[in-house]
Amino acid sequence: MFEADKIPIYVGVLRDMFKVSLANKRTWLDVGCGHGESMAAGVPVVSTTVGCEGLNVENGKHPLIADNPQAFAEAVMQLQTNEQLHRQIIEQARWKVEREYDWRQIAARQHGIYEMIY
Repeated sequence: MFEADKIPIYVGVLRDMFKVSLANKRTWLDVGCGHGESMAAGVPVVSTTVGCEGLNVENGKHPLIADNPQAFAEAVMQLQTNEQLHRQIIEQARWKVEREYDWRQIAARQHGIYEMIY
């Protein structure tokens, strides 16, 4: 079992050192809007599967997803050492946020729903 509670002390230090947003959460509620904010800001995300629930993201394309300590550390190191992967994750994640989570896009979808109802 992934012991997420043993890592949080170091998350801020690792984020600053590796320029990666880390979310080693066990419940979706622990994450909030953090992934979207990181992706929009051009900071690649490493998360657990649970942390990405409901976000419509693909592992290796938008965030890197890892569910055990070894895989989590390897994902962080991949982003640190593979500049092409780092850049690719940033570009694809930012595009995803702009396309699906921008308020203008959300408002347009909501408007379309209202027009269908009324």
